[in-house]
Amino acid sequence: MVIGVTMVKAIPGQERSAYSAIKGKDEVRKVYHAFGGCDFLAVIQAVDLPTLRDVLEEIKVSLGVAGTRVIVVEEEFSERHLGGAPYLSDGPDLMAECAR
Repeated sequence: MVIGVTMVKAIPGQERSAYSAIKGKDEVRKVYHAFGGCDFLAVIQAVDLPTLRDVLEEIKVSLGVAGTRVIVVEEEFSERHLGGAPYLSDGPDLMAECAR
């Protein structure tokens, strides 16, 4: 299970289209209206990194979406995380790819 928190910037005047495109994805669990650097925050839950990447790509090219940024997260933080995160070896490449 992989969770991505995605910041979505909408094209001015097309916020409703962007919202509909985001909300229409099965993997999207929550969409929040945001103020500041982005228009929406979407919480996406996918079975694996490739699926998360696919969903993010679909959102990125949706009507009304100007751009996206993603942060890949885990559901819980525990003591095991203090020793490093080798289980996220694919993470930096995914994050760099999604930030484009």
